[in-house]
Amino acid sequence: MARTRPTPRAARAALVGALACALLAVTGVVTGVSAAFLVVAALVCASSGVVVRARLRARPVREARAWRWFARALLALAVAFGGEAAVLVLAPGVRWAGVVETLGTVVASAFLYLGVQFWNRYRGVEWDWDPGERLLGLAGLLGGTALLMYGTYRTVGAAAVPTWRVTVLVLGAAAPAVLALSLASVLVLARLARDWRAWTLLALVATLGVLGTVRYLEVLATGAVRPTATVAVVTVWAVVAATSAVASLAPVVRNVQTAPSPRASSIGSLAIVVAGAGLVVLDAVAPSGRRSVAVAAALSTLLGSVRLLRVVADLADLTSARREARTDGLTGVANRLAFMEHLEATRGRPRGVGVLLVDLDEFKGVNDGLGHVVGDELMRAVADRVTVETAGAALLARLGGDEFALLVDDPDQALRVAHVVLDAIRAPFVVAGRTVRIDASVGVASTGLGSASSARLLHDADTAMYVAKRSGGGIQVYDARTAAHTARRLDLLSDLRTVLAGHAPPAEVGELVVHLQPQVACGDDRVVGVEALVRWAHPRHGLLRPAEFLPLAEQHRLMARLTAVVLRQAAAAAQGVAADGWDLPVAVNLSASCVTDDDLPGEVAAALAGSGLRADRLVLEVTESAIMRDPDAAVTALVRLTEQGVRVSIDDYGTGHSSLSYLARLPAAELKLDASFVSRLLRDERTETIVAATIDLAHRLGIRVTAEGVEDHATADRLCDLACDATQGFVHSGALPVDALRAWLGARAPVAVGEGG
Repeated sequence: MARTRPTPRAARAALVGALACALLAVTGVVTGVSAAFLVVAALVCASSGVVVRARLRARPVREARAWRWFARALLALAVAFGGEAAVLVLAPGVRWAGVVETLGTVVASAFLYLGVQFWNRYRGVEWDWDPGERLLGLAGLLGGTALLMYGTYRTVGAAAVPTWRVTVLVLGAAAPAVLALSLASVLVLARLARDWRAWTLLALVATLGVLGTVRYLEVLATGAVRPTATVAVVTVWAVVAATSAVASLAPVVRNVQTAPSPRASSIGSLAIVVAGAGLVVLDAVAPSGRRSVAVAAALSTLLGSVRLLRVVADLADLTSARREARTDGLTGVANRLAFMEHLEATRGRPRGVGVLLVDLDEFKGVNDGLGHVVGDELMRAVADRVTVETAGAALLARLGGDEFALLVDDPDQALRVAHVVLDAIRAPFVVAGRTVRIDASVGVASTGLGSASSARLLHDADTAMYVAKRSGGGIQVYDARTAAHTARRLDLLSDLRTVLAGHAPPAEVGELVVHLQPQVACGDDRVVGVEALVRWAHPRHGLLRPAEFLPLAEQHRLMARLTAVVLRQAAAAAQGVAADGWDLPVAVNLSASCVTDDDLPGEVAAALAGSGLRADRLVLEVTESAIMRDPDAAVTALVRLTEQGVRVSIDDYGTGHSSLSYLARLPAAELKLDASFVSRLLRDERTETIVAATIDLAHRLGIRVTAEGVEDHATADRLCDLACDATQGFVHSGALPVDALRAWLGARAPVAVGEGG
C-alpha cells in the first residue's frame, strides 16, 4: 500500500501537540500532581476532543462512528482531569486523591473500546453495530480486574488502604490492559497491520496498562501512590489525546473494509468464560481472601456466557439465512448458488462427477393456458418427484425458470439417472384437478472428457441439452461429437455475424447466395414463378444449406439482417431473369420474427428500388405457424406489406392449425401445400380428401394453390387432376444458382412468359 505524506495542517497539529505534551510533562515534574498540572492535561484533552469532533465529516464514512467515540473518550478525559483538579483545590486530602482521575480514565477506556470495535470492522451504519460487544468488553474488564486482584492478593497480601480504593486502582490498571488486548485482536481481524494509527494507539494503551499496574502494586505494597506514577499516567493519556487529534487531521489511511467474524467473537467470549470459571475454581481451591475476586470473576463468566449465547444465536440465524440463500423459494430444492458450490467442492474427486441439465419443454404452454398458479404447482410437483426418484444418487437444483440441474456423484451413473429423470417427468401429473403431461430435454456432461471447470461442466451440459431440444426432446450426452458440433456452430455464428456486417472479404468467411427453384403450372407445363432459397458458400465448410445456419440466425437475432440480404439478391436475380424474357415472380421466405418487424417494409422497398423489380413480381412467403404465433399482429403486418404492391403466400399450409377466420382475413394470393401432404397423396385417401378440399376452398376464396415437395410425375399429375394451380419440387428441378436457372430456362422451348398470378 502506498504511504501517504502528512498534510501541512497535520504537521502543524503534531508540532503543537508535541509542545503541549512536553509542557504538561515539565509541569508535572516541577509541580507534581497539582491543580495546574491537571488543568493543562484537561485543556490538551479537551482541545483534542474538539478537533476530532470537528473533523468527523472529513473522515471516511466507515470510520465515522469510531471517531465519534474517540472524541467522547477525549472529552471524558478532560472532564476527569478537570474534576480531579477541582477536588485538589476544593477538598484536598488523601482520601479522594486520584479517584476522579482514575474513574475518568476507566470511562475513557470504555469509550475507546467502543470506538475500536467500529474501526474498519463495520460498515459504518447503525444496523451493523452489535450491542453484544459491550457485554464482551465489560466481561473482559471484570475478568481482568479479578485476575489482577487475585494475583496481587496472593503475592502481596492484604492492602493497607480501603478496599474501595484498591478496586478503583485495579479498574484503572485493568481497563487499558483490556483495551490493548481488544485493539491487538482488531488489528489482526480488521487487517490494520499497515495502519500507523493502530500501532501507535496500541503502544500508548499498553504503556497505560503497565503504568496502571505499577501504580496499583505500589498502593498495595506501600499504601500510597508516588506522584511520578500519576504524572506518567496522565501525561500518556494526554499523548493519546494529542495523537488522536493529529490522526484526525492526517490523510486517510486506506484499509480493507471488513465485517466482524462471529467465529472470532465466539472465541473471545469462550476465552472469557473459561478464564472466569477457572478463576472462580482457583479462588475456591487457593483463596485470595477477598470476596470481591470471586464476585468479579463470576460476573465476568456470566457476562461472557450471555455474550456467547448471543453469538450462538447469531450463528444459528446465519446458518438459517445461509440455508435459505441456497434454497429455491418455489420448490424447496437447492438453487444455482448451492449447486455451483457443491459442484466446485466435488468435481475434483478422482472419479469425477456428472452434471445433468433438464429443461421442461411444454412448461410455457402450461403457464399460458392454465395460469401461473397451476404452473408453480406443477413446478413443485416436478421437483418433488425427481427428488424422490433420484434420492441418494444426485443433488437436484432449480437454476431458474423451468430449468433444473442434477449433480451425480458417480459419472458412470449419469446416463442412468438421466433416464430416470426423463421417465419421471414424462409420467402424467395431476395438478389442480387436471392431468398434465410435459416433456423434457436433458443434457449430460461429466468430467470424463477432462478436468473441466465447474462453469465449463455446466456449459457442456447446457450445450447437450440444447442439442436434445433441437432434436425434439430426450437425452443428449456431451461427447467428442457434440463438442465438435458445438465448435462448428460457434465458428459458423462468428462468420455469419461477419458476413452480415460486411467486414471481411468472401475468401475469409464466404458469402450468402440465392438459388432459385422453378414453379411449373399444372396442365401446360409453363414456368410461372421461382422461389428464392438462400445458401452460404463457406470457404471451409462448403456450400451450406439453410438448415445449417438459419437456426443460428434466428436464435441470435440476426434473421432481420439476413432477410434483407436475401430480399436484395432475390429481387436482383428476378430482374436479371426478366432480361432474358422470363417475367417470373420470385418468392422469398419470411421467418416468424421478421413478419412483424417494423423495418421489414423499408427493406422490401429498398430491395425493389435497388433492383428495378416491379412490386407485384415479389412474393413474400409466411409459414402458417408463424402467422398463428400472433395472428392479429401478423394480419396487420401483412396488410401493410400488400399495400406496397407485393403479394403474400401462406407457406407450409396444413401444419400450423390456423383458423378459417384468419384465412378469410389474410391478404394472401397463394397457398402452398406442405410437402408432408403431397408425399402421402397417392397412398392415403384421407390425405387426398384434405388436399382436394383445401384446393377447392382456396379457389372459392380467389387464392391460387401451389404444391411443394413434388417428387414424381404421378403425384404431379394427380395434383393437376385435383385442379392444383402449380407444382414445385425435384420432379421439375431442384434449387439452382441464378446462372444455372437461366440455362435451364433457355433449354425450354418455346420461351414462355409466366402468368405471375
